[in-house]
Amino acid sequence: MNRFLLDTVTVSASLRPLRNPEVVRWFQAERSSRFFVSALTLGELQQGVELARDSRSRHALQRWLVGVRALYQDRFIPFGPEEALTWGTLYAPLRIAGNPPAVIDSMIGATAALHGLTVATRNVSDFAPLGVEVVNPWEG
Repeated sequence: MNRFLLDTVTVSASLRPLRNPEVVRWFQAERSSRFFVSALTLGELQQGVELARDSRSRHALQRWLVGVRALYQDRFIPFGPEEALTWGTLYAPLRIAGNPPAVIDSMIGATAALHGLTVATRNVSDFAPLGVEVVNPWEG
């Protein structure tokens, strides 16, 4: 039974008013208790709030983020020392090879690897080099 670490794009897509039908089906087919979110994703979402162009959008996004925090309140995974060591182990060979993924994506991937989670993302190519299991909810 898979447990999933939701990438930022997946968390965002799951709570949009106009959701992709494949993503909706995927979320409905899985049990919500198997969904986890990295604290790093929470940071990316907060960054999106801060980058909003106007105060109206910022306030709407901030309310949305409060809902995300409530929904996943007991399923946030911190990025601590063990996650950091796993990240260093996974990231170094990719950097040596000259094709490392974005640092934050690789940190989320390392979190998934350490905790035995499958990354749920639309951006499969960002996580595949890390050797972690990946599922694309947009593909059904």
